[in-house]
Amino acid sequence: NYAVAPTRLQAETHWFGLEHELFDDWSVRAELPYEERSQFNTTAAGERFQYRSEGLGDARLWLLPVIDRGSAGVLHASAGISLPTGSIDENGASAGGVQERLPFALQLGSGTVDLLPGITWQLQAQDWSFGAQGLATLRLGENHNDYTLGNRFEATGWGARRLSESTSASLRLGVSHWED
Repeated sequence: NYAVAPTRLQAETHWFGLEHELFDDWSVRAELPYEERSQFNTTAAGERFQYRSEGLGDARLWLLPVIDRGSAGVLHASAGISLPTGSIDENGASAGGVQERLPFALQLGSGTVDLLPGITWQLQAQDWSFGAQGLATLRLGENHNDYTLGNRFEATGWGARRLSESTSASLRLGVSHWED
């Protein structure tokens, strides 16, 4: 019942970042992503075509203070902000060759300033390490295209075992929820 239906979405992000320790238990981090996104589509007539976008995404800046450093591990907060440096005006050719605005999933940024709160706990032993992290992306306002991406909430946990001086094995489990 649709003229065009997406069949697959593929996204790849390359992160470029710097982190610097300001002084004991206080660090700052800056990240800039390079995004590559593709959406594969099929028309009602069976014709297949692909939308594609790539370029810089939204820049992110964090302040990372340690809250507690004790025998039970290290607990630190992250207070960040995402700046709308990624494009939200990406266009692509439809099946008929007509240039049109790409869907929001193929836009490279949010178009809004976003808050990035989080908390991380990590325990480091001789050959083992464990950790857990909760992060959020809280959108502030609408972008110039009159929409707002949904807030995003992520949780992850991991464990790692050192195998040698230069090698370790780890297992990570993560979940995320993205609101409308």
